[in-house]
Amino acid sequence: PSGYVFTPIAYLGNAAPGGGTFVNDFEPGGLNNRGDMAFGADVSSGGEGVFLGRAGGIVQLGRTGGPAPGGGVFEFGFLGPVALNDEGDVAFDFLLQDFAPPFGVNAGVYRYSHRTQAVTPVMVPFVTPAPGAGLFQGAGFNPSINNREDIVFPGIIVTDKGVHPVPDTGEPYIGLGVGVYRADKHGTISSVVVPGDAAPGGG
Repeated sequence: PSGYVFTPIAYLGNAAPGGGTFVNDFEPGGLNNRGDMAFGADVSSGGEGVFLGRAGGIVQLGRTGGPAPGGGVFEFGFLGPVALNDEGDVAFDFLLQDFAPPFGVNAGVYRYSHRTQAVTPVMVPFVTPAPGAGLFQGAGFNPSINNREDIVFPGIIVTDKGVHPVPDTGEPYIGLGVGVYRADKHGTISSVVVPGDAAPGGG
């Protein structure tokens, strides 16, 4: 359309905030009405980082090998996409060291505030209580954040109602399942739906 302009945010080989360069690929996550862009990318120092591109440049929010707010060290990758609201707040999930299967166990959920310009923990695995289910064990892909700063994320919990192995395979049940949770801007977490809840329409 007339007046529309493509503007480069970063190229492979460009210097990445925090050191090294961007390599391999970019994983765009969010674009808001102010022109802010949240994305993940591989970095030459190893692993991945989560970044926010905005007026004035690119800011690093988390990177493999860096300290994670709330404790621990970021592992080899984030669980994208990175979510962004119109105010410039970001939500992202990132694996923590040391990685252990199944995928998502020992992953945390984090919030970047445009007001404080700081990253804080929303859910720390094995530390943060899960409503009615002990402690969170990890997180899954695809967190989201709205303009009220509510974050919705898939949380891994201990439950006897998770996905059970096919009978007669001899594979043990690992005792985990995934629910959907909402964390408000004050950090209060509530469940949206968890394994064992009644499903609309039956079951």
